[in-house]
Amino acid sequence: MALAVAGCGTVSNVRYDIKSSSFGDRTNAVIQSCKAQMRTPALDPIRAKVELFKSPADGPAPFAILTNSGLPDANDRQAIDLWARAVEQCQAQARPLIGAIPVPPDATQSQVDKLAAYITDAWIESSKLRVALYNGQLTYADYASQRVKIAEDALRTASRYAQDTDEENDTHELEDSETALERFASMM
Repeated sequence: MALAVAGCGTVSNVRYDIKSSSFGDRTNAVIQSCKAQMRTPALDPIRAKVELFKSPADGPAPFAILTNSGLPDANDRQAIDLWARAVEQCQAQARPLIGAIPVPPDATQSQVDKLAAYITDAWIESSKLRVALYNGQLTYADYASQRVKIAEDALRTASRYAQDTDEENDTHELEDSETALERFASMM
């Protein structure tokens, strides 16, 4: 009986263990696919003006971008359009994976869903920023600053939620899920 119970716990932990499951491998595949899409030469007009794939998402923007007070010209707008479509494709590839993140044994699906919502809500806000950049309502510097702020706010809020929830449950498992989801914030 004890062996059977221990075995069930192992099955549960294998399902949850993000690193030993295929979740980590699938995450890496989606991230690499997205990075590859960002290497297309069609994005060259904006390559030095925006971080096409920002990793870490809440890291500082390069000085050259933060000091670029320019607005997009016609070539830039075409590249921004292509970039926005590539980001949408990346997010579409990531959504099913985010929806399938393993739920820790001492957490609920709704808690994990709430963590995922912080990332996907940041995607929506970043999409609005790309539109404003495309329309010339933001300079490249403004875009970069606001993008970092969105990422910082989302990741900080997710981290606090995970820590508070884990503290209530006397675990560290939801924090593991939050850390796994952080990588998707780069797709902003």
